[in-house]
Parts: sequence; C-alpha cells; structure tokens
Amino acid sequence: MISLFDGTRRRLAVTFNGLTLNNPSDVSDDTYELNTVAGMTVVDAIAELRPEGDGMEVYDARKVSRLVRIEGVIRAPTLARFYDKVKLLAKTFDPALVSLNNPTVNGFLALDFTVLTEDDATYPDGLVLSRYYCRPRTLVEPIDSQYSGTASAFNIELQLRDPRRYLQTTTSLAGTGTAANTRADYPSFPTVTITATGAGSATYSVANTTLGKTLTLNLSGLVNNDVVVVDMEKKSITKNGTATPSLYVSGDYWRLDPGNNTVTVSNPTNVTTATVWRPAFCL
Repeated sequence: MISLFDGTRRRLAVTFNGLTLNNPSDVSDDTYELNTVAGMTVVDAIAELRPEGDGMEVYDARKVSRLVRIEGVIRAPTLARFYDKVKLLAKTFDPALVSLNNPTVNGFLALDFTVLTEDDATYPDGLVLSRYYCRPRTLVEPIDSQYSGTASAFNIELQLRDPRRYLQTTTSLAGTGTAANTRADYPSFPTVTITATGAGSATYSVANTTLGKTLTLNLSGLVNNDVVVVDMEKKSITKNGTATPSLYVSGDYWRLDPGNNTVTVSNPTNVTTATVWRPAFCL
C-alpha cells in the first residue's frame, strides 16, 4: 500500500537506495514520475490429503513474500539529461549491484513512502510514514525509441521477503514495562540491546509475559561496555557485533503483538536493557 498523491493531488515522494522518485519538489520536465502501484502477496499453507474419505487437512496460512510493481515515466529537459537519468535509475535498482553493495542484508533495503489516513488522532498530518524492506526483482530497462524524445515509461519490480509494512520510526522501551504497540495491526519482532557495566547474571531473562514467552541468557562473562544484541526475528545473539550463541541458556524468542505487551526483565545485574521495534501492518 503506497500512496502516490495526497488529498490535493500533490505527489508523495518514494525513496530507495538514495534515490527519490515522485519528488514533489521536481520540475515537471525533470523528474521520475510514478503513476501506478500494484502488489501481490504470496500466501502458502501445508495441506495434506485426508487418509480416509474426502477432503484435506489444511494448516495455518503464512505470508511467504510480497511482490510490488511500480510504473512511472522518466522526464528530462534534454536528451543527454534523459540518458543520465536512465543510467541512475538502472544503477539504483540493479538487483545484482544492490546485493553486492549490501551483503549483510542480501540487498534488501528500505523503500520509504507515505500512506494517507483519516486517523488524525494518531497521525496529526494524516500521513503515515511507512517502509518496506525489499530488493529489486528485475533490471529496470526503460523503452527507448525515436518517438519517445526525452521521456520514457519504466517499470520497477520489487520483492519483499518480509511482507510487512513498517513505520519508518522505531518505538522503544527501557527495562521492564509496557511495550505499547497500539499503532500496529500485525505482529513484529523487536531487538533487545543489553549494555553491561560489569559481569551480569547467569540467569538474566527478558520476557513478553503477554505471550508467556521468556528468553534466558548467561551474562556472567560480560565486562564493562560489552553490548549484547538479541534479534528476536533472526533468533540471533551477538556480543560487540560478533555472533555469540553460547550466551543462550533456555526459552523462546518472542514477538510483539498489536496492542499492549508486557515486557519483563529479570536479574538485570550490572546491565541495562532496551527493547526496540517498528510497528507493523498487514498491508
């Protein structure tokens, strides 16, 4: 769900990999104009034939990924400028180049955009600053012909391995308390950052008691200024940027559901804890 115009038909910017498309500040003959957005979400579920009789056993549905197609027009005041803009667009959305330059995320970068809303109480300006994490699926190759002059249509195809729409800004909670995820309508996963001032507890734990999920870590080997980061989605633990799965003791990695979630930190000897997440939406 990407809004291309506001209520006055003013264009709303879309940015990816350092390039701004649909920029309302652009002049009309020197811009990347966006006109159409279409999406398709891939959903799958395990299904088996019933061993006796008609029908099937079908289990929980899962969103596998999402595809987004954006259609627009490159406009330029001169032919030379037109070819420069084509080159920049192709470079920005080259899936192989984006993957090469961003290996830690396999090329899945933030696509920032805006969604309109009537919920002025939560969003006073009626704009939800939103984000997908995506990677180009194909090369962007605008058509060039003797009839197109200094304008040409283009298509951008994006793949989302995570089908959620997120807010651009994060929300955080220090220590124990209520993780207010009230703007969300879909679950998301937090990261928990633990900063040490000395040796921690061998039975440190952080829990989402709303879900009944607790993760226990052994922090007894920490020293001053050590930083442990738990990525609940990736089920990974790092210490000072290095993977350190040996800190895991027991329990479950957990998510944050829409609404209020109670987060509890136990045995926080010599450490401070920050839980950070982005509210998420189903579309």
